[in-house]
Amino acid sequence: MTTANISKKDTTSLKEQLEKLAAQGFTGKLEISAIQRKWDIFFCLGRLAWATGGDFPQRRFRRVWRQHGLQNGNKMLSEFSLMKSRSVICEHYEFFRTAAKQNQFDRRRITAIVGSNCQEVFFDILQQEAWELLSYQALPETGLDKTSLLMSGLLWPKQVFPEAYQEWLAWQKAGLQNISPHQIPAIAQPQKLQQMTSPGTYSVLTKAIDGRRSLWDLAIATQKELWRLGKALLPYIQQGIIKLKTVEAADGDEDTTGAIASVGQSATPPSKPFCIACIDDSSYIHQQMEHIATQVGWRFVAIEDSVKAVPILLESSPDLIFLDLVMPVANGYEVCAQIRRVEVLKSVPVVILTSQGGVINNTRARLAGANAFLNKPIQPAQIIAIAQRLVSQ
Repeated sequence: MTTANISKKDTTSLKEQLEKLAAQGFTGKLEISAIQRKWDIFFCLGRLAWATGGDFPQRRFRRVWRQHGLQNGNKMLSEFSLMKSRSVICEHYEFFRTAAKQNQFDRRRITAIVGSNCQEVFFDILQQEAWELLSYQALPETGLDKTSLLMSGLLWPKQVFPEAYQEWLAWQKAGLQNISPHQIPAIAQPQKLQQMTSPGTYSVLTKAIDGRRSLWDLAIATQKELWRLGKALLPYIQQGIIKLKTVEAADGDEDTTGAIASVGQSATPPSKPFCIACIDDSSYIHQQMEHIATQVGWRFVAIEDSVKAVPILLESSPDLIFLDLVMPVANGYEVCAQIRRVEVLKSVPVVILTSQGGVINNTRARLAGANAFLNKPIQPAQIIAIAQRLVSQ
C-alpha cells in the first residue's frame, strides 16, 4: 500500500517564533514549511518587513493593494514583472518598495500595506497549524537587502499578529475552521436560495457570489470582516445551496479584478498521490473531507450512494476509506462487510465515521472489518493523525 507523505516535523508555533525573533532583534528570513506549502517572513532588527508564500501570493498582493485604494497596481505590477531582475528575492516587496520610492503613497499607507499583507499570511499559517505540524527555520542574513528596506514600513510582530490571531479565533468560533478563505463560493441552487432569502439579500448574494471570487476577495470587496462573511454564508454551504470550489493553481493566481480565476492548490501533486475515499450521503461531509485532503496533497474520492461504493472503490483504488455509519439502503456495517469480501480491497484500511459513539457500535464496526472508529464532527487533526497511524501499520 502506498505510504502518504505525512511525516511529523519538529515545531513550536508561529506566535512563539515571532516573539523570540523580535526579542533577539533578528535580521533575516523565517522559513515556515508545511507538507505542501511554504512561507517566508522577512525581519529587520526584530521587526517585520514583509511576508509571502502559501497559496496564491499574487492574488494576495493585488487584493491588499486594492484594499488600500491603489487602483493602478495591476498595470504597474505587470510592467514591473517585465523589467525586474532575476536576482530579486521577493518580487512583490521590490515592486512595493519601488512604488514607495516614487512617492506613490505616504508613510501611513506603507505601514498599512505591510500590516495587511502580513496579517493575511499569518492567518493562513495559523489555519495550517490546525491541520498539521509545521517546521520553522530562522535563516540570518538571507532575507531582503537591508539597504533597500522601507524603514518606515517596519512593524513589530505585536503590532500585527494579535489581529490575525483574533481573526482566526473568530473564524473558528463561527464554525469555519474546516473552510479555507481561499475557496470560492458558487451558487449551486439559485431557486432554493431565492426562496430562503429576501429579494434584497438574494440580489446582493447573486451579484457578489459570481463563482470566481474567493472568500478573501469577497470580504475585501464587501468591506466585511472575513469571519462575519463566512458565518453569513455557512448555513447555505451546509445545505449545499452554496458550494465551495477548489481548482488547479494554474488558473488560480491570476488577477482578481475583472474575470477572477478560480482558487486551487499551489503545490503540484505527485504522479500517484495518496488517495482517500469517503462514503457518506452528506455533501457537506464531502466538502470537509475534500478540503482536508487537499490541504495535505491527497487525492480525494467522494461516494454518496452506498450501493455504488464498491465499484467506485475498485476504479479509484484508494489507500484509505472513510465510511459513514448511517446511510439509506446500505449502512456502514453492510458496506464495510462488502468491502472486506473483495480481494483487492481487503487490505485497505476502513475508518467508520459516525455521530453515534459507544462501545456497541465500535465493536460492530470491528466485527464488520473496520480498522478504526471516528466520531463526528470530524476534525482535520484527527483525520491526518488516523491516516498517519493506519498507513504506517
